[in-house]
Amino acid sequence: MLRQLLRKHNNLDNEQVKDLYNLVASKLEWETISAGTVSNYRKKWNLETFGGQKGETAFDNERAMLIK
Repeated sequence: MLRQLLRKHNNLDNEQVKDLYNLVASKLEWETISAGTVSNYRKKWNLETFGGQKGETAFDNERAMLIK
């Protein structure tokens, strides 16, 4: 669920992602997280979530560039 929130095109900040995640986590009796945890996962999953946040063209131009 956290990866899906980070992938959203709305470009939610860490606090917004934390609030949404913790809202669902409390209902499902999962552990809650902090904004720092969201930041760590955002860095860890950057390659996987970048395309959803910025779009396919930005991903192709910034992350998927090849050395010529």
